[in-house]
Amino acid sequence: MKKFGIVFLAMLLVVAFAMPTFANPFSDVPENHWAYEAIQKVVSAGILSGYPDGTYQGKRTINRFQMAVIISRILENVEKEQAALADEVEDLGKGLTPEQAQDVTAIVKAIIAKNNPEQPESLTEQQAEEVANLIEALTFEFKAELKVIGADIDALKTDVADLDSRVSDLEEGGAVTFSGSYGVDFDHNDWEGNANYNYYVDSDQDGQYEGKEPYVYTDPWDTDSDKIEINKDKGFSQSLDLAANISKEGFDAAVKFDIASGDDEVSLDSASLALENDTLALTYNEGNTYSFVDYFYNNEEFNGVTLNFKKVATNTFFGQEDVKVGEVDATDDDDNVKYDDENGSEAQTEDVTVPFYVYGAEKDFGFGGLDVTVGYAGQRAQDKDEYEDNMQVGYENLEADVVGLEAATDLAGAEVGFDFAYSMPVDENYDADSLMRLDASKSLGFADVKFGYRNVGENFIMFGEDAVLTDSGEDDYDVYRTALNPGLSGYNLSVKPALFDKLDAEFFYANAKYEEKIDVMGSEIGAEANGKLMELTAEMPLLIDGLTVNGKYSTEDVVVKYEFAGLTGEEEDKENTMGFGAEYNFLADKATATFDYTSVDPVEDEGLATELETTTSFGIEYAMNNYLNANFDYESVANLGHVKEYNGEDMTKTVTGYGISLTDYPVIGALTVSAGYNAENTKGFEYNADESKANDLEAKTTEYNLGLGYTVGAAELTYDYTNTTKEGAAVANGTYTTNKAGLTYTIVEGTDLVANYEVLDFDAEADTDDYTVSTASAGVSVDF
Repeated sequence: MKKFGIVFLAMLLVVAFAMPTFANPFSDVPENHWAYEAIQKVVSAGILSGYPDGTYQGKRTINRFQMAVIISRILENVEKEQAALADEVEDLGKGLTPEQAQDVTAIVKAIIAKNNPEQPESLTEQQAEEVANLIEALTFEFKAELKVIGADIDALKTDVADLDSRVSDLEEGGAVTFSGSYGVDFDHNDWEGNANYNYYVDSDQDGQYEGKEPYVYTDPWDTDSDKIEINKDKGFSQSLDLAANISKEGFDAAVKFDIASGDDEVSLDSASLALENDTLALTYNEGNTYSFVDYFYNNEEFNGVTLNFKKVATNTFFGQEDVKVGEVDATDDDDNVKYDDENGSEAQTEDVTVPFYVYGAEKDFGFGGLDVTVGYAGQRAQDKDEYEDNMQVGYENLEADVVGLEAATDLAGAEVGFDFAYSMPVDENYDADSLMRLDASKSLGFADVKFGYRNVGENFIMFGEDAVLTDSGEDDYDVYRTALNPGLSGYNLSVKPALFDKLDAEFFYANAKYEEKIDVMGSEIGAEANGKLMELTAEMPLLIDGLTVNGKYSTEDVVVKYEFAGLTGEEEDKENTMGFGAEYNFLADKATATFDYTSVDPVEDEGLATELETTTSFGIEYAMNNYLNANFDYESVANLGHVKEYNGEDMTKTVTGYGISLTDYPVIGALTVSAGYNAENTKGFEYNADESKANDLEAKTTEYNLGLGYTVGAAELTYDYTNTTKEGAAVANGTYTTNKAGLTYTIVEGTDLVANYEVLDFDAEADTDDYTVSTASAGVSVDF
């Protein structure tokens, strides 16, 4: 596909630069050349004419014969100017013509009338003759000066006309501007460690990291934190970002290149081209994005081109995308990669992808009061054999074409939206299927009402992982509101009363059928689920200024039917949630106190998890001034996991935390300091159903930090230090410290030097968990 991209980019560049350019006397003197205007003047004066091939050749040495010709032409121009001046002087000596005398008299009368209204409106003949003689004498006296002034005025008129013409050209297009940046970066990191705590190492401990790059987490207790890849080799890289913007005759073009070099290699990271005028807009990029509706492509990234025909309201796109066709276990003994499962490192799985062609088009138009969009999209594997060899169960049906229609209108005061789509798989072993969606909302005065309906066939094919709207959490109920999963059908209704200005309340009800993942005999399978949800939320301020209360109630009833390994079964889950809370702002809004209480009633069964789980939390935040803040938080959970007691231990958890912070406090001059202290203490037990035991949740965390900032001239210096200690049964005991120093120096405007050095150290009670990582980096960037 690289070949396709390069060829296509070349074609677009030809289009961009084939546009007509400014009129220019010489092909080798660009308009932005420092001598362009001077050369224009000597050419217009007839002194220089250039070479027959249309070039100026400004760096070429001239000989004595050429110099003689140039001087001769200059002397001819001087003689002509002298002759013209002599003629004008002779004309001045003849006196004023009758017309000139009348003009002078009129001017003098106007000046006298303005400055001395008491004077007669007309001059006597003697006065007029005296004024005329005076001006004629002055004119003859200062004839040379007047000649220069006249020449300057004529030249100024010429310059203004030329400038006006150039501005008109710029407004019409024809301007070419360049911008970009150049950067040089250096980085190097080193580490010391004697075990595999949260990072990959090689099995032989010989420093040869094959397969996976080793890394450490920036937070040793959090496997979702950022990672630092360990690389003992120094890294030196250069990057050049270049953009050319062209505006010509109503047509705008932008060309961008990102070039990088490192490891003795130079590569074109990305290239893009954008063309646009009143008729169309075209974009090519290796990381292009396009969004149709959610059942087509939703903000998908691909390598290709988008083209928008503005006059006919039609969008199209074509390109390639790596489509996921499976997933494999990345743990491979042949790669000498160890995986520390005990400490909870991320699972080593890799996506299996193959290149697909992706394409589509959509058009907007109006019809009978409807805003209508008709769309078409499809995808095909570039290599059929590669696709079939790599695809896995659940990824067989990915080649298809989908057509769809969207319509929106205002019907009897209600906003109505309707969607219908039809998918057609390429593989004849699969059936085509459809999707239908309806949304309507209307204000009834006393309440705002919304209604939604969804019906998506089980065989309906959606393109791209982002195209499918899925339930993103356990408590947000997206599956009832917006989801468009294959096999989903149902409806929802929400009513938001508008009787009281200060009351914000909503009633929501939904009934849906969808697929849910459940665990059966240790295997995760997809099962048919039928669910109902009713939810009521409300919030309003009370009589006390700054106090707001809120409440919520919801009930969800889900029945899951499954069939696995010849067995059929049914599971039911019913959960009622009730809660209320309050928020109070006081001390001139400097302090905020919050309180929340939530109870969750699970489905009644014969197991342990039958108790009402309750959560009570309280918090306060206080901004003492612009720099100093304090906070306190407390949370208590009773019957954690809906279990009251196990093996003599109450399943209860309490978390207490407090802290104080100082932010950017000015000390002396440009020196600022930041500091903070936080502590959190967790106690209690949680029932572990998988291992049939009570997990001890005891953990104590203390953290303090210090930061300094100093600005001197064009340099900004920073230093940050953190120290975090954790101990208890639920965490890996240890102390984690970070030291970070940084420098940013502006050499000149648009040119910055940035340097950073940091040391991360984890000192655990078990020696096998210790490690230290040091990282140094520096770079210079120049914007132009």
